Amino acid sequence: METNKDTALTTPNETGFSVIDDPNARELVYGAFGDLGITDFQLDKLKIPGGGSTAFMVETLEGEEPMQVIEGVIILMKGNQKVWWKETIDQSSAPSEPDCKSSDGRTGFGINTLEEGAEPEEHDCGKCHWNQFGSTRSGGTGKGKDCKDSTHIFFFQKGNCLPTHLSAPATSIKAVNDYYMKLLNAGKKINAVVTKIGLERVSGGGGGSYSKLTMSYGGDLDAEAVKASNELTDRLKPFLSKFDAFSDSSE
Repeated sequence: METNKDTALTTPNETGFSVIDDPNARELVYGAFGDLGITDFQLDKLKIPGGGSTAFMVETLEGEEPMQVIEGVIILMKGNQKVWWKETIDQSSAPSEPDCKSSDGRTGFGINTLEEGAEPEEHDCGKCHWNQFGSTRSGGTGKGKDCKDSTHIFFFQKGNCLPTHLSAPATSIKAVNDYYMKLLNAGKKINAVVTKIGLERVSGGGGGSYSKLTMSYGGDLDAEAVKASNELTDRLKPFLSKFDAFSDSSE
């Protein structure tokens, strides 16, 4: 009996996500994190473009390519990340290690004052002046916070064996949270579905435009793929959860 060549080469439960489809690829990833000590700085970064662009520049083997929508499987989201710099962007040509940061949105550690000679210490983020709306020193309408909020998202793209890191700034956090709540309300785990990540152009208060994340449901993974995704989450979460809030200052 003649065998259909296309059928023979297709895995019944193939998703297109390498580490979900291939157990050997997962073992290579675990070994990379465990033996090589991969850090967040070594992961691919998906950056939100400026100027209201609706396309990401995505790293590929052939170089950067523009993509309007990226499909991914999210294995970890870290909210309540905060960073604050004593020097504003206008005063410093390039971002440096923040003077104060928090990984839980409640307790910050560092220097949170403009006074000279202050020593790093713990701070209550809820009482910190720079965490209040209206504290921004960057101009504009002055309604924002000088302390920068972000949500860090780690996900797998199709064809990639290592996770990608996306830092969602304050302007995109509501879209991320709204999407998560929709999944929760539907009884779906975020690592059990395919998520479509895109951008929309938003007009700013000062007359300019900026790019804001969009996230939408792209379908369920099947039972075997969910099992693999759960394994990835369990094995990589201890490593990814240690990456601090300063790892991506692209916002």
